[in-house]
Amino acid sequence: MNMDDLLKDIGQKNTPQTKRKTVSRIRYLNYMDLKPSPYNFYETTDIETLANAILLAGEIKNPLHVRKLGKLNEYEVIEGHRRRLATIYLVEKLGLEQFKDVPCIIEDANISEIEWKLNLILSNFTQRNYTDQDAMTEIEELKALLEQFAKEKGEKIPALEMREIISSIMGVSKTKVAQLQSINRNLVPEAKEKFEKGELPVSVANEMAMLPQEVQQDLAEQEDVKLSRVKEIKEDFKGKTKCKYDDSKICHTKLIAKQQEHLQTNGPCSGCCRLCDHAHGCRYRCENIPSDQKPVEQPK
Repeated sequence: MNMDDLLKDIGQKNTPQTKRKTVSRIRYLNYMDLKPSPYNFYETTDIETLANAILLAGEIKNPLHVRKLGKLNEYEVIEGHRRRLATIYLVEKLGLEQFKDVPCIIEDANISEIEWKLNLILSNFTQRNYTDQDAMTEIEELKALLEQFAKEKGEKIPALEMREIISSIMGVSKTKVAQLQSINRNLVPEAKEKFEKGELPVSVANEMAMLPQEVQQDLAEQEDVKLSRVKEIKEDFKGKTKCKYDDSKICHTKLIAKQQEHLQTNGPCSGCCRLCDHAHGCRYRCENIPSDQKPVEQPK
């Protein structure tokens, strides 16, 4: 497999002729000879539900894809980890020995480890109902593998082309790929945790990822973060004004004014960190305060 073959095969469906060839390659292997891939990062959930579906159908309709390992009669699963676990459930939990032999397609073992990992992703992504977190993980895994694969071939994939390749492989827009990459790289851990739990939509998480870390952390502590609120804060940073004390730095007055309920001053916030009695402990503090300057006491 080379890069051209990879791009050529994206989105192609099996023709009747291809399906006939696939059927002829199917072998039945004992489920105990099938080993999970240590690289598989996909969740394996709802195993009992899948086992019941296989039981109703009377067999596994879609063969697993495996590769031969060095040891005799051992095969690593590339595609079909949930089907393997469902088979174990049927045989060992329910005692249904008729399911112990599993239909498998044994793939060519004479390819590199990187190509195996790419195959695992390419053969699994059509089988899943992705959450945004799943898609984010897969994008990063796919990007790293494609970069390594290209490097071994003496090639380099430009960033825009890489995004286009990943977009084509996963069947999502280039915009969505860019958003998930930005979230993965720039969102603070507290906010990313909420995103992974599904508590932050992609649109909100993407806008938050463009804000300073201290602002992201504050937003992450709030129960319900609205997209309109995040965009409003983001707009404040677009209209940046220079600090009146140091024109090489930015004034935070507008941002601070919108965060009054989160500040701990002894009086109304002046909007200027140089005049604040709690600036050195404030998460919105700008960098315009000299390190040797003591806080100015305000009237109570």
